Amino acid sequence: MSNIKKFLIENKFYETVSLDRFEKVLMQLEIFKIIKNVKGCILEFGIFRGNSFIRFMLFNKIYNFKKKFYGFDTFGEFPKGKNYFDNLQRNKFTKSAGTSSINKLSLNRILKKKKLTNFTLIKGDVLATLPRFIRKNKKLKISLINLDLDLYEPSKIVLESLYSRLSKNGIIILDNYKTFYGETKAVNEFCKKNDIKLMKFKLLNKKTFIIKK
Repeated sequence: MSNIKKFLIENKFYETVSLDRFEKVLMQLEIFKIIKNVKGCILEFGIFRGNSFIRFMLFNKIYNFKKKFYGFDTFGEFPKGKNYFDNLQRNKFTKSAGTSSINKLSLNRILKKKKLTNFTLIKGDVLATLPRFIRKNKKLKISLINLDLDLYEPSKIVLESLYSRLSKNGIIILDNYKTFYGETKAVNEFCKKNDIKLMKFKLLNKKTFIIKK
């Protein structure tokens, strides 16, 4: 791709990006800086087109934090939920965004082209892949989780399986809290059970997150 074409694409991004989407970039950067000295790897659940995963890895390279990354996704067709409300929102979302996430091979090529390293992409339903991952990584420590699975069951298993492995001052970003029924229900149940307080950036995107105390 020529430099002129790259320049035009960059211009088009700033011409068309919404304030909400641009604020998300700033919010993720602020959170990334908060966890810079927190021990552990970074996990993202729900890659979709790869934007957030790429962004966090670029932050990692720019700030030279040397974090290890794991990305969980079906890397194919979006799974269906096990309740009516999850599937209702899933069907509405796929009508505008498509029914599939980025291909694993394609994302792998993009990351390597950007010379981003120290990552592992894990393909499949998280209900099956996460238990296997935990068995293989029993001493796993986590500094950041970006939870973007939308549905109830996968959101629940991530919270219940990984919160104990989150380091002190580690963060869980709840990307679709109060947006998707399933994730919201899973988060509310987990926080009530464990007496966890939800936090929110007031000026940046108003995204909800958890800091482990």
